[in-house]
Amino acid sequence: MVTIYIILIFLVIIAYVIYNYMKKNESKVLINKNFNEKRDVKIKINEINNFYITFNEHTFDLSYISLFYDKKVNKKKIELIEILPSIYFFKNEGILYIFIKNVRDTFHILIKSGYSNTHYTYETSIDPKILPYPTMLGNGCPIWTIFKKTKFYRESTFPSQKNYSILKDNDILEITANDKRFKKEFCENTNNNCYSKFLKAFLNNTFEFDPKNKIQISKFNDCYRLEEGKHRVCAFKRYKKNKIEVELTEYNYNLHCPPTINEPNPDVILKDYYESYANIGIKEKEANYITENIDNKKFIEYFEKKYKKDIFQVVNILLI
Repeated sequence: MVTIYIILIFLVIIAYVIYNYMKKNESKVLINKNFNEKRDVKIKINEINNFYITFNEHTFDLSYISLFYDKKVNKKKIELIEILPSIYFFKNEGILYIFIKNVRDTFHILIKSGYSNTHYTYETSIDPKILPYPTMLGNGCPIWTIFKKTKFYRESTFPSQKNYSILKDNDILEITANDKRFKKEFCENTNNNCYSKFLKAFLNNTFEFDPKNKIQISKFNDCYRLEEGKHRVCAFKRYKKNKIEVELTEYNYNLHCPPTINEPNPDVILKDYYESYANIGIKEKEANYITENIDNKKFIEYFEKKYKKDIFQVVNILLI
């Protein structure tokens, strides 16, 4: 009897060892299948307190996001967990893996560091490609007006206070940047354009930088910010000019500071994300496909093919 009992215990131990081996092997297969060295990130779990993340305008401690992963993980099922739109997390053998499959939104992983007010300013030439499109323009933008009236766009401010929008202000300028229809109708039409002060010289390649009206750019550790000359930067980007003269101020800290309060929680953002797409008749699987494959260069083409109409007709269909 004792012998049988010992054998049973031995078999249970063997089964447990085999189960853990298979589980560990399955985890490695999952990681190897999905992890992209150029895109994704891995951080030791005992070091996550040193990092924070930004998703669009939202900022979170990485340790806070890690707690959400722990709540969602199914110990019986080995899978990547979507914590933010098309941003997946997975823990294995003391490592937190972050799979950044999202090509539509802004996502940063930043190191917490002491604040320093050190900065210096100088004049230089910059390739406009590395600068962001403006998210604010003094006289507005007629192209913004078109898309902001549709279900593609959701206000993050009161009263709607939505935490996700398919198109943000800079996205609207990016998706239309290579489209001749928008350039002709809105950028070059004298009745519609907001480049009127310099458009003629710009298109004739006689534009000159005015030292009394400098384009001012701030550079932080994690990004650039447009200060003055937003219309000119927008034009240089849309018309593929390769050099722009600017006054650049460099700061020795991140623009996105570590959060004092982690709000809203990632579940709210994820809910608003899927709700944004549901509002235009797109289910979760297609929403993920768009977020992971359709960047701003492909956006108009994708929706024109989907609706079998040109983008101006699509916009009319999706008017709020």
